[in-house]
Amino acid sequence: LKCEGKNLLLFLRSVDTVEVYEIDTSGHQTMKFKAGIVNEERDTIHTKRKEFLQRVQQEHKANGFCIRTCIPLMMDFRIMVMDGVVTKIHHWVVVSQVGSSNTGVLESASRYRLLPWVGAVTEIERSETQVDARKKGRVFCFLPMPIDPSFPLPIYVNGTFGLSDDRRTLKWQNSERQNDSAAEWNKILVRDVVPSCYALLIRYAIDGIQMSHEEVYNIWPNMAEVKGTEWEPLLSTLFQILTSSDKIVWTSVPREIASSFPKQGEWISIGVATFIPEKESLIQLAQVHYSLHHCGVKMVEAPASVHSALRHVGCAVSYLTPALAREKMKVNLSCYQSAVADKKFELLMYCISDNRYDALIGLELLPLANNTFTTFQKRTYYSQPIYVCNSSFPKELFPNKDHLIVSSQNAAVLNELNKIASSNWTQVQLLDIDSAVRLIKQCFPSQWQQQQQVTVTST
Repeated sequence: LKCEGKNLLLFLRSVDTVEVYEIDTSGHQTMKFKAGIVNEERDTIHTKRKEFLQRVQQEHKANGFCIRTCIPLMMDFRIMVMDGVVTKIHHWVVVSQVGSSNTGVLESASRYRLLPWVGAVTEIERSETQVDARKKGRVFCFLPMPIDPSFPLPIYVNGTFGLSDDRRTLKWQNSERQNDSAAEWNKILVRDVVPSCYALLIRYAIDGIQMSHEEVYNIWPNMAEVKGTEWEPLLSTLFQILTSSDKIVWTSVPREIASSFPKQGEWISIGVATFIPEKESLIQLAQVHYSLHHCGVKMVEAPASVHSALRHVGCAVSYLTPALAREKMKVNLSCYQSAVADKKFELLMYCISDNRYDALIGLELLPLANNTFTTFQKRTYYSQPIYVCNSSFPKELFPNKDHLIVSSQNAAVLNELNKIASSNWTQVQLLDIDSAVRLIKQCFPSQWQQQQQVTVTST
């Protein structure tokens, strides 16, 4: 019982404290443990529960078990657990819901004389280690059920479930329980009632509690764990609700300017989000993130659970690609023009990561030996070539022509510039004997070109 102290009060309707005492043969009482909602929150929680129960009773009296309006209860409170030696405080987000607009649910509720009453809970973790850890959920029937290691959801789920004879497990339909009313009711709750309550928990965590995006994402179900279990039917409805919400994914502000934004990001809808592919991260794409943020692109780095949900519902999603980056940067030059050379190299490497060298035209990301950058242009007969030097023709052979020579101390960038030159799409060209001769001639004063012999006297 002591181990369940932090869980006992989550779904009880009127109890706010549990105390356990040991009485010896002389009648002396020793408190073994105590669990209770903290004093400063007790009156508020009592009032919310009372108002919720009154609404449920009114609807039940008027409509029986067919409560067509979803009655929600959203709370967060702290439970203090004392065992005589250690005192711990657990902060919970608790959402309950009674009723349904689903005709099938109401018909079954009336037939089985059960209220469609469900709840969802998550604990707010303040330790970074706990926030990063995947939560482990369990089932309640107003009191906690025995821990089931196979339970696949990361939240606590409560409901008016049908229980086995020993009250230790839920009843599920199988070959021996085809017509079991309790098993049928459990299926209906999971498929048609729990999803809206689960979604309400996530949205309340975002808007009401303002939990961190790491904590909120940890509440999302992992499809790989849920598939093939009795809880799989809730996924489709849950994901449909979540992906249509106005605030459901987090876009963060680039680190360079995060100090200017108190919240360092915002919750946005799927429709305005640009997702980073699963194998990439904002850390890897820091400069792309910074530049595209100034273009109005709201980049989202989401965990696998969110990506799986998007695929499951077939949601139309915008993903970050080199093509998108090039498109935005070409019409918003100011988003990257002031960046230092290393940052521009990062942008260049990302923009050519799909080998679309022809699409570089219009980007001011071509590094020159004079420490400036120029714009990639389409190669034509009239375009001024920009040359890539090599060991046979080093740039030292061409004085005062740094503005016509590509240069980078970054070996990876230089390797890509050689590929760009070989592609023949842009004005970037590889130096050969003919182009080297032409460029050397351009290095001489114009009057020299009219003489057969020139004498140079050093000073």
